[in-house]
Formats: sequence, structure tokens, C-alpha cells
Amino acid sequence: TTTGKDVTRASVIAWGRGGKGMLKTTRGNLATFKLGIPWGTLPINFKHAVEICRRLGIGFLWIDALCIVQDDD
Repeated sequence: TTTGKDVTRASVIAWGRGGKGMLKTTRGNLATFKLGIPWGTLPINFKHAVEICRRLGIGFLWIDALCIVQDDD
């Protein structure tokens, strides 16, 4: 229960280093990803995470590989 305050729910998924070819944000695709990441390009585990969050009413999902630029020094 809440005490009349707005509650923001979020989920975080932190993956290991990932394999070669894993979808991730880089300096090269950052501008494109800011516009949107097509559903069809997401790996199945990312899709499952999005679907679970939607079903649970969680409005925000943080996936390290997508939310942190991976080749930024």
C-alpha cells in the first residue's frame, strides 16, 4: 500500500559482458537508439524482460547493455 504518494516502479537487468554480436548501445548507434530500438532487434531475453515488466505494471526497465554506452571510455 502507499500513503498517498506516487510510486514509481522500475526493474533492472544487469547482464555479464555478453557475447560477440550481443545487442548493446555504442557510440556508433547511440543517436539511432535514442529514437527507438526496433522490437525485432531485441534478443529474446530482453523481450521477455519487457513483457514481464508490462504484465507487472512496471513502467521502467534498465538493461545495462542498452542503457550504458558500452564502448565509452
